[in-house]
Amino acid sequence: MLLKAVLILVVILGGFWYFSQPKQAPLSSPKSFKTDSTYEDSKLKFSFRYPEDFEAVFESEEEYSKRTKTQYRKNFKYYVTYEPPKFVKGVLVKPKNADLTEDQFQAVPFMLWVFENPEKTEAQKWYKDFWYYPFFWGVYDIRKSQIEPSLDATISGQLTKSAIVSYSPGKPKLILIPKDGRMFLFKIMEGGDKIIESFKFN
Repeated sequence: MLLKAVLILVVILGGFWYFSQPKQAPLSSPKSFKTDSTYEDSKLKFSFRYPEDFEAVFESEEEYSKRTKTQYRKNFKYYVTYEPPKFVKGVLVKPKNADLTEDQFQAVPFMLWVFENPEKTEAQKWYKDFWYYPFFWGVYDIRKSQIEPSLDATISGQLTKSAIVSYSPGKPKLILIPKDGRMFLFKIMEGGDKIIESFKFN
């Protein structure tokens, strides 16, 4: 009888604790690829799939700076004293009705920025020079070593390095992969794993 009363008390207290915790709104994220769309770039020779209730949107460096209200290129050059890498293209995947000015990070499960990389620099060297510009850069304290690309990752059959920024909201996964004289920088948030798994160099 005493054991039963204790169990009931534990259940009541556990329920009270659970329902008293602050709840975060769930992120919009791809649930299934049963019906999907394909984004293909014939010039840069890559493609990926994403759910049909999402959309793949081109975004320039200027548009990204305007949306996030930060002059990344200007700030990088001022702070680091040399130019960041030359931008080629940016594309992101977001829910069709998402307003990125209101939810500029959580609504985007997948982002890809492509830079010129004429010297064919590998991921670790690129990180030392440019960090993950424009997503994370200018970190000189212990956090820089914490987010160094050190985790194995495979993109379209090509082995590369990645990192997880555990101290940032959403714990974004960042992947650098050099390919054909360019550097591909991926930022993967919740729901983006299926998209990056479908990514292929054509």
